[in-house]
Amino acid sequence: MSNIAPIRLRQVRDLGQVISDTFVFLRQNWKPLYKALAFGTLPLLVLGSFLMMRFVTDTMTRAMHDPMATPNVMGMLGSMFLGYLVIGVGLLMFVSIIQEYLRAYLAEEHHMLSTSDLLRRALGQVPTYLGLAIVAGVIVMALCLVFVLPGIWIAICLCLVNTCHGIERTGVFGSIGRSFQLVKGAWWSTFGILFLLGLLVGAIAYAVMIPFYAVMGLGMMSCMQPGGDPQEAANSILGMMPLMMGVMSLVYFLLYPIPIVGAALQYFSQVEQKEQRGLGDRLPEFDKL
Repeated sequence: MSNIAPIRLRQVRDLGQVISDTFVFLRQNWKPLYKALAFGTLPLLVLGSFLMMRFVTDTMTRAMHDPMATPNVMGMLGSMFLGYLVIGVGLLMFVSIIQEYLRAYLAEEHHMLSTSDLLRRALGQVPTYLGLAIVAGVIVMALCLVFVLPGIWIAICLCLVNTCHGIERTGVFGSIGRSFQLVKGAWWSTFGILFLLGLLVGAIAYAVMIPFYAVMGLGMMSCMQPGGDPQEAANSILGMMPLMMGVMSLVYFLLYPIPIVGAALQYFSQVEQKEQRGLGDRLPEFDKL
């Protein structure tokens, strides 16, 4: 049994504490959280990955076996679009489940919250998170068209929008304004948290995929040798792609909560530093002493 006390969300943290408490929180709450994520998002992510894989394999197979044939453009694009759509819904549900769990955790009702209740709450908030993704995405892309650096700056300023709505129910535009307010004066620490967590997630994911890249590289090298069969190498790569896509989906399923929880802890840290809400919540405890 762990002797580490449960994480208190409303607490001022520096960069290192946010990162370390992110992993402590996930270690303490992984069973209910990942159970809900598995039921609520994994089928969507697997289906979306299958549709995307089908688009890639159909394209490669046609290019290798019959490059002169007229491709079924509508069917191929339809599979790709549907794959993106299903994965997008899965990711929105992913974000919503984590934010609703954080909201329940803050209210100290997560112990009594069933998986079905958590999924029902998360599903009801998906339209708002979709609106947030669209509006924030348009803002970031518009500034990126002007110059890359303003796009990066605005992306960090908007990185707390999901937690702002998840905890405070501020809606689309209210969450955007609230995120700007909280990140103001803490841009570099927020950037550092997301950069380090993103770097860690990317490094782990890349390390897991190295064996697949190695096998694919060896297959390509073998077909370049005298007497090598390019067709056989290509078929081997195509046969490996379903397994590769499945492993990649599982890896990101396990790792994606890390930056989401990290951003949430930065939100709580900034709220506490600027507004001392946690201290206000604890005043009744001091009255009982």
